Amino acid sequence: MPIDADKTNEQWARFQFCVSGEAKVVTSVGYVALKNITAEHLVFDGVEFVACDGVVSKGEKPCVRIDGIEMTPDHKVLSEGEWVEAQTFPHLGRDYALRFNVGSRPVFDILNCGPRARFAVVGDTGLVIAHNCRDRGHLDFVQKADKCDKYVIGEQWLQTDLNTL
Repeated sequence: MPIDADKTNEQWARFQFCVSGEAKVVTSVGYVALKNITAEHLVFDGVEFVACDGVVSKGEKPCVRIDGIEMTPDHKVLSEGEWVEAQTFPHLGRDYALRFNVGSRPVFDILNCGPRARFAVVGDTGLVIAHNCRDRGHLDFVQKADKCDKYVIGEQWLQTDLNTL
């Protein structure tokens, strides 16, 4: 798939959000650390168990912690039916502990989690629904970044212009 220079940054931004590899994802076989999710797992999306295409490593990134889950500040989480950034996540009646600057962590994201493009992660007070990488048609972008050898492993995810890879 050729890279459309006019849309590269928009498409690339879809793959910037990440969650700590230690986060516990709800699957049909129980809780599984995000870093260990494979295409063999059925992942709970808050409604049903759905197929996914496994995980992609995003290197190490600065994280915040909400409800015990570490993720990048810009990662999208579901709040009252709307997607909001983790750094602005409201408590919705639950006692979410929001901590800024918990340090850099190895982070990952799940590719293509069913039609709702989301997955459930176990927090301290309940489930948090996180957005995921989506659009099977853009898997070429992820694969190109994974094969990039111009950067230390993981640093390619910090690039904002895929054409530099």
